[in-house]
Amino acid sequence: MSSINLNNFVNINIVEKKLTSVDSTRDVTILFSQTLDSGITANETYSSLEEMYPNSIVEYNETGYSTKSSLYKYAYMYFRNGGAKLKVKQGTGTSNAVQKADIDALDRDEIVVASVENDLAVIASTLTYEGGYQKILLNRISSNDTSSVDNLATKLSSITGAEMSIAAYLSKINVYKVDSINDYAYTKEFEALENTTATNTDVQNAIANHYNVDIQLANSVRNIGGDMKNGLDLVNHYVLIILHQTLQDRLVDLLSQKIKGTSGISAIYSTATSELNKYVTSGYLTNDKIWTNPTLKVEKEGVSYTIIEQNTPIINGYYIKILPLSSLSAEDKAAHKAPYIYIILSTSYGIRLIEIEGEVI
Repeated sequence: MSSINLNNFVNINIVEKKLTSVDSTRDVTILFSQTLDSGITANETYSSLEEMYPNSIVEYNETGYSTKSSLYKYAYMYFRNGGAKLKVKQGTGTSNAVQKADIDALDRDEIVVASVENDLAVIASTLTYEGGYQKILLNRISSNDTSSVDNLATKLSSITGAEMSIAAYLSKINVYKVDSINDYAYTKEFEALENTTATNTDVQNAIANHYNVDIQLANSVRNIGGDMKNGLDLVNHYVLIILHQTLQDRLVDLLSQKIKGTSGISAIYSTATSELNKYVTSGYLTNDKIWTNPTLKVEKEGVSYTIIEQNTPIINGYYIKILPLSSLSAEDKAAHKAPYIYIILSTSYGIRLIEIEGEVI
């Protein structure tokens, strides 16, 4: 008897679901340079100083370093502080200067940006990106700066490329790794970054005006400060940008499965909690906070909804409130929108000052 192909009756081909890949690091720093050294290619990503400058490595304390190009010094300070990857770019302005349009053209995941020749403070003040599209621009100053600038992190130093230590630190953060989120303040840095002229006044100004300075402390060169120029904690702000991105990616993946109705709302809640739990594990979110603000309410379609009541403990490190389907307007329903979702995050922060009072008797 001849063999019968059973696919004529029942055809089965089970394929494993391909999960969306969500990166837990943003390890590429963007460095704009108007002039490129020999062998350096624009838009190329480098993983080490040796890769950028093969057979041409000069250490900081050796004769010849001062004659190296500014691009070399920026790359040197980045990689010697443990930076992961550096993408070199040229701007589209006059003489290849970086301008706002160049920042606008960066990928969403390219968050941290530095420039060899151009002070990015002015560009930083013009950026209006929200959520996961925000950027952190870096600059270096030589004296006290009292200005408050959004989207900017600053280093006080006389050393070319000193601000790259900030980029290097951020490039090593893995938001899914256990206890990986830590304050930038008091971080050990490459010994050449010690500012031997820093005084107590310099340190006080750095703390008061929200920039960073390297000093010798506890037998090591350490960064003092840890803030963005507008006073936000640098690491908390950086990780919040990434959280926007990874949560968005998870929900886009969910949306592609054609969710609907109350089961879809449950799926949204489950997806959000699963992603946010990763940030609890990494130490970014903490479960020891209480909502001390007044009770938060919103009104939709003539109905008042309580989002969170005053003195509610944020026991998971986050609090999620999804409004019912009845809160949607007719237009929202016609557009197949999900109800409004409110997420309150309880972020951790580092202790930067210890004060002890007592008596000797």
